[in-house]
Amino acid sequence: TTYHQPPTTSVRYTPNRMQEVRAPAPARRRISPLGIIATVAGVLLFIYTLQAAGPREIPRQLRQIGFGFVVVLLLSTIRMAVRAKAWSLCVEDTERFTFAQAFKAYVTGDAVGNVLPPGPLASEGTKALLSRRVITTPSAFSSVVLENIFYSISVAIMVMVGTLAFLFGYQPTNPALTITLSLGAIAVVSIVAVWWLMRSQPRLLSRFLKHEAVRAAEDRIFRFTQTRPTHVWQILLLQFAFHVAAILEI
Repeated sequence: TTYHQPPTTSVRYTPNRMQEVRAPAPARRRISPLGIIATVAGVLLFIYTLQAAGPREIPRQLRQIGFGFVVVLLLSTIRMAVRAKAWSLCVEDTERFTFAQAFKAYVTGDAVGNVLPPGPLASEGTKALLSRRVITTPSAFSSVVLENIFYSISVAIMVMVGTLAFLFGYQPTNPALTITLSLGAIAVVSIVAVWWLMRSQPRLLSRFLKHEAVRAAEDRIFRFTQTRPTHVWQILLLQFAFHVAAILEI
């Protein structure tokens, strides 16, 4: 025997009569013109990338790599996943920004940055624009900036570690030693500069860009390190996990 579930209804009681009201049907999501344009542009960019790399060259290199391609693909996915998780932690608790939402926006932004000439600028801008669908504009831009600040700190620390490993593990010539020490000094200066910015909290950006969204984004960035110290360490650990996966991928 097959039972058919009746349509969802609700009963509304009034002093004089009982009225049955059907639940409204869910609205269908419409595809916007901008979505169509973005899809077409993505397909064209994908075709252009295949033509630039060579349609026959790609299968040949895949056969040459063999099973290692699966490992590289897995490590690449881990790298994007940990940075997406770090990005989701940069959003305040008053708004909901899940890992799945961050991962989708991060993968899309990374793809745009790899194809378009601006590179990281296009990538981070795309991530901020996509995240505006689920969080407010100040939170979208401040979270992207925060995640990149933590990423820059982790890069500077990795440069320092690499510099020390190179100095103790090899006997570099004078030019190589000069370059290595310069990179190490730049890394130290970068870390000190970020620490000073977080402690002194100067409103440098809003002085030049006098906009409420810019001021709100600055407030969110400076408030984050004071109100969420636990998240700071979690984000830094995720950033270092990104670098470990990148080293293994190489």
